Amino acid sequence: MIEIRRRNSNEVVRTVPADSLAGVDFREDNLANTDLRGQNLGGALLRGTDLSGCDLREANLEGASLQGSDLSHADLEGANLRNAAMTGAHIDKANLNKADLGGARLGDTTPGRAAVMSYCTLQKAKLTACDLRRVDLRGSDLRNADLCRADLSDAYMQGANLANAYLGSASLISADMRDTDLSNAHLCNAHLNGAVLVGAKLDGAQMGGNNCLPANLTLADLTNASLVGTNLRGAIVRDAKFRHSNLTGADLSETLLGGSVFRHANVTDANFENTDLFYTTCTFTNFSQARNARVPDWKKNVR
Repeated sequence: MIEIRRRNSNEVVRTVPADSLAGVDFREDNLANTDLRGQNLGGALLRGTDLSGCDLREANLEGASLQGSDLSHADLEGANLRNAAMTGAHIDKANLNKADLGGARLGDTTPGRAAVMSYCTLQKAKLTACDLRRVDLRGSDLRNADLCRADLSDAYMQGANLANAYLGSASLISADMRDTDLSNAHLCNAHLNGAVLVGAKLDGAQMGGNNCLPANLTLADLTNASLVGTNLRGAIVRDAKFRHSNLTGADLSETLLGGSVFRHANVTDANFENTDLFYTTCTFTNFSQARNARVPDWKKNVR
């Protein structure tokens, strides 16, 4: 028999005559602020359930139905949420550090139906192949998180911290990533078509691959970023910082670069065809090694 108690008062709110909570039906129930730490809730039916403030650390919720549930302020550190159904769930300000959400379904193509995960902590969380379409991740902490192959299309990620995150082959199509911190993030082969990265911090980021167009990187800080072979053809990259950036073999043809700063950047074999460099700052950057670069004669320290 399992007794489910409130975290603070120790009040028994539910009694389950079983050795496990796997597959239990708690739909539309009120389990707010209960202690479920380490419990096996695999395949549980928790649609619309109030789990706000719950202690779910190390709990097994693999394959659970959590659509429309309230997990705000819940502690899910180290929890197993693999393949869980979580569309429409409210998970804002929850602790998901080191949680495993691989294959979980939180996103939706319809506005308003995706999960809300704003201001969550997701450090070192596993979100591989996770459906995060249109999910609200504003202000969330995803440092060192694994988002490889995740679908973040149309996601709201303003002000999120993705430093050192792994986003290889992730879909970030039309994602709103304004003012995000992507320092030292791994974005190789990520799909950034139409992504908005205005004011993003990408110093030390790895962005190689051919799937980065036509992103908006206005005001982005790309200091020390590795952009080897990156396709930025037609992208909007106004007032960006390319200090000590490695743009070897990158495609910047037809890119809007007005106001951007290239200082000690490596542009070897980079393609600047039909790109206007007149309003850029090009100090200590050797554009003679680039392709199709038309640098005005009056610019100094270029070669």
